[in-house]
Amino acid sequence: MTLVGFALVFVVCAWTLSAIGGLGLAMFGARIARIGPLFERRVAVVVAIVPLLLAVAVTVALLVQSSLGEDHCMVHGHHAHLCLVHGTGWLELPSAVVTLSLVGATMLARGVLVGLAVVRGFGNIRALHAISQPLDGVRLVTSERAFCFVAGWTPSIYVSTRVWNTLSADQRAALVAHERAHVTQGDLRTRGWLELCLLVAAPLVGDRARATWLAASERVCDARAAQASSPEAVASAMVSLFRLQTTRPTLSFGLTPSQAELASRVEAVLGDRPLGERVTRLTARIVVATCAALVVGVAFAAEPLHHAFETLLG
Repeated sequence: MTLVGFALVFVVCAWTLSAIGGLGLAMFGARIARIGPLFERRVAVVVAIVPLLLAVAVTVALLVQSSLGEDHCMVHGHHAHLCLVHGTGWLELPSAVVTLSLVGATMLARGVLVGLAVVRGFGNIRALHAISQPLDGVRLVTSERAFCFVAGWTPSIYVSTRVWNTLSADQRAALVAHERAHVTQGDLRTRGWLELCLLVAAPLVGDRARATWLAASERVCDARAAQASSPEAVASAMVSLFRLQTTRPTLSFGLTPSQAELASRVEAVLGDRPLGERVTRLTARIVVATCAALVVGVAFAAEPLHHAFETLLG
C-alpha cells in the first residue's frame, strides 16, 4: 500500500500529458494532416506513447529517490509522503483513493474490451483461414459477402470471391498493393502496441489518437499502392469497394474507405500529395532527443520533484 502515492503520481503525469497531446491533435489536426500522412501517423504515436514513457520515468525517479535519497518524512508531517516506508498515509486521502479507483476501473474496462476484440477477431480469422485458398497473393474465400482486409498473427490478405470477381485486374493489383503496404509497415504489430499504450490515455484522447493513426495509415498505403500500380487504379478500386459496402473486422486494415473519407482519399491519391517523409524523420529525432533530455532532467531533479508532488497531491 506504500505504492499508492507513486501510482497517483503516475496517473497524474500520464493523464495530464495525454490530455495536452489530445488537445494539440484537436487544435492542429488540420495543419498536421496537410504536412502528410506519415507525419500524422508519427504525431498520433507520440501522443499515445510519450505520456506513458514520461510518466514511467517520473515515477521510477521518485521511487529511486525515495529508496536512496535522504528521508525527510519526520520533518514534513503535514502531508502524505512519497515514501516506501511512510507512504500509507495516501490511503487516508479520499481524493487519492477515488482517483486511483476510477482510473483503475477505466483501464480495466478498456483492457477487457480490447482483449475481447482480439480473442474474437483472431478466432474469426482462424476460421476464415481454414476455408480460404491462396490465389495471387491473397487468401480467397468463397462468399457472397463483400469483404477484403489484412489480419492475423502472420498477416494475410483475405478477400471474398464477390469482391475479387467484381474488381478488374488493375483494381485487384491496387488492392493487393495497398494491403501489402500494411504488412510491410508492420501496421498490425504497431496497432497492438498502440492499443496497449492507449489503455492509460486520458478520456477521449485514445479515440482521437487511434482514429488519427488509422486514417493516416490508410492514406500512406494508398500512396504506396499508387506507386506499385497507378493512382487511377487505387482510386477506382476504392470507389468500387465502397459501392460494394465492403466490410472488415475491427482489428484489421482494408482499402475500403468510409463515406466520410472517400472523397478526401480519392483526391489525395489522384493529387499525389506529399507523405511528409522528411518532416517525419526530423520530428522523430527531435522527439527522441527531447524525451531523453527530459528523462535525464527528471533523474537529476528527483528531489525537488519529490517534494513538489507531495505538496501538490498530498
